Amino acid sequence: MFLALREIRHAPSRFVLITIIIALVSYLVYFLGALAYGLASSYTEAIEEWDADSLILATSANRNALASNLSADEAAELSRWAGDDGAVLSLAPAVLARDEGRENVFIMAIDGFLTPELTEGTMPEGPGEIAMDPNAGDYAVGDSVTIPGSDMSWTVTAMTTGARFQASPTLFVDPSAFVDAGGQPTPQGVVLRGQLTPELRDGLEQVPVAEFIDNLPGYRAQILTFSLMIGSLILIVSLMLGIFIYVLTLQKSTIFGIMKAQGIPTSYIARAGGAQILVLTAAGVVAGLAATLGTSLVLPEAVPFAINPTIYVAVTIAFFVFTLIGALIPLRTVSRIDPVEAIE
Repeated sequence: MFLALREIRHAPSRFVLITIIIALVSYLVYFLGALAYGLASSYTEAIEEWDADSLILATSANRNALASNLSADEAAELSRWAGDDGAVLSLAPAVLARDEGRENVFIMAIDGFLTPELTEGTMPEGPGEIAMDPNAGDYAVGDSVTIPGSDMSWTVTAMTTGARFQASPTLFVDPSAFVDAGGQPTPQGVVLRGQLTPELRDGLEQVPVAEFIDNLPGYRAQILTFSLMIGSLILIVSLMLGIFIYVLTLQKSTIFGIMKAQGIPTSYIARAGGAQILVLTAAGVVAGLAATLGTSLVLPEAVPFAINPTIYVAVTIAFFVFTLIGALIPLRTVSRIDPVEAIE
């Protein structure tokens, strides 16, 4: 460590350049990671709120709730069988008229554990009452809202904690008002908690929540895209770091030759180089993380930006591992340096 820090102090300009590159790439990775997590969360917030394990959907729907359609008798039978661990899912896309335009939303009927958590107000109890997702706009309890295609006047009776579905706000109504809000008369499915395995009629299937989420339109594609981008950036920065260190190693071949002539083992030189890379990576990662947190404070609310500590820890560990691997690229060159040739 002494040798590594002494070299950094002796020639700070070249090492500052390396640190800046690591900081910029880490900032980009952290920023993209937060965008990926925020966008993925906006697809699944409502589903995560259910804390469910599986759904019963029509087989013909291809695991898409919006394409599913159960009969009222099927939904009632499954709901009675599951008891408190079952909830009927009635979900429909709709449009909310706003002063500045229109907002695509989803309307969901309240049932069992699908009932959302409220921040204020009371749950809708009949026609004309609606619980508003704060992501739908600047609304408050008591406001009137318009749903195009509905002949009913709607009043906001409650504000939810926020539960988007497929990146759109979710509004909640009493089951008796679901059709008036634009929903179909029959439910889409039944949501189950626990390891329940009912005997299903022909035309129905039980879908685990994880598979249901994975089949949401566009969800898998965006996760794979962001994962590939983030992984590629980490690999690129490790390769760039390896090239930088390789060039620096060639420039210092004479110094390494003198050190080896004095009896300093290659292992000591390698440890010093590894410690040097860890210091530079730590400085760059901290700077990139600080820049990301600063950026999050000025982003507009419309940007799906959400920080997940678990993802950040995993990305940080990956940075250190891959940059250290990149720094080991010149190790073979150091081990093959001939002290006599280097001194000459």
